[in-house]
Amino acid sequence: MNYLVQPYTFVNKIDDKVILYNTITGNKFEFYNNELSKLFDNSNFINRRIISLPYGNAHYSNLLKDMLEDFAIIETNNSKNVTWKPILNIQESPEKIISNISEYDGIGILKYLSEISFFLNDIENDFRIEDYSKQILTPKTSSKNHQLRLCTIKKTINNILPYISKVNFLAGSFKNYPEFIQLMYILRQFDCKQIIHIHYKESDLKTPKHVERNIIIDNTISEVELNKLIVSKEYNSLNFIITSQEDFETYSRLIELHDVCNFSFSPIVTDATCSLIKSMEFSADDIFETKFTFNDIYTKQTLNENNFGKLFIYSDGSSKTSLSGKDVGNIYETEISKIIYDEIAEQRDWFLTRRKFKPCNKCIYNNFCPSVSDYERLMNKPLCMRKLQPLTFCISNGR
Repeated sequence: MNYLVQPYTFVNKIDDKVILYNTITGNKFEFYNNELSKLFDNSNFINRRIISLPYGNAHYSNLLKDMLEDFAIIETNNSKNVTWKPILNIQESPEKIISNISEYDGIGILKYLSEISFFLNDIENDFRIEDYSKQILTPKTSSKNHQLRLCTIKKTINNILPYISKVNFLAGSFKNYPEFIQLMYILRQFDCKQIIHIHYKESDLKTPKHVERNIIIDNTISEVELNKLIVSKEYNSLNFIITSQEDFETYSRLIELHDVCNFSFSPIVTDATCSLIKSMEFSADDIFETKFTFNDIYTKQTLNENNFGKLFIYSDGSSKTSLSGKDVGNIYETEISKIIYDEIAEQRDWFLTRRKFKPCNKCIYNNFCPSVSDYERLMNKPLCMRKLQPLTFCISNGR
């Protein structure tokens, strides 16, 4: 008997593992079976979305009964070839952008930028701060005294202002940045969200009222200092760097004591934070608490939602498109539009999907999981608890 897989059903097949997902109800059906998975390889399915069950095979017919009721209908003689891939109103594919280079060449390609971070200078030794810059949004440590040129910052913001939604500023020391006062004056001219990420040791720094203040707190702070800072309310948000279970417990207690609302935890991958990192793992149940549309699935297939649209410019002019990635160009030597064009053309960190990340590329859930994070790249393993048992069938209802 032939069955027509509904156009609202998403199908992912990897080797002999298959998942069918109903984008309307959120129900899914998955199996790990070589004989049945071959049904999704033949030309009937590829061209017409039709699967043909062997006649007289009651065992498989019964197993697939629930799946067929939710994901497919019996094919009629009137069934015709269909274009089953949905039309998706999201960012253009990288291939389309590059093929239309005349449309996106030059400044126009900057519309794909949404957030930019400027690192004015690097961490100085007397601050005694570890370098966590490949994991979280903090300055790098360096023995060289680089200072990002103010004229470069102004030119860059002027070019991207029509498209950008957020600008971050970080520094090893804002007080040691010679053009800090001029920078604060210039920021008054730009109408976009501006956030200065200040280490707590410089929390007395004066900034314009329209600029948000995010205070970075690490384990060099004493409890007395932290209490004083929280009570002062001279911040918009607090970012706690977690390097141990003790850090986490101390910060959590004080946050609850002072009823702090706007805060975030940034765990660092170390031997002392193994249990905290493990708590960040997600299961299949966690993933499918959300109901996914075709747009959601296609987005995860195409781009990295953690990285896409972000650019990080460092004090020496070098730039990255993810914290854990490689340098993609120097802003002093290369136009920002060329840096973005190359990122899209070469499909680097903005397009690091789970289909490109091992071992996720062999998992049928790779179109549903959160995008690959900097933590996972540094550990070189996914933060999931996925275990697919062979020769099993699983049916679950959407939530």
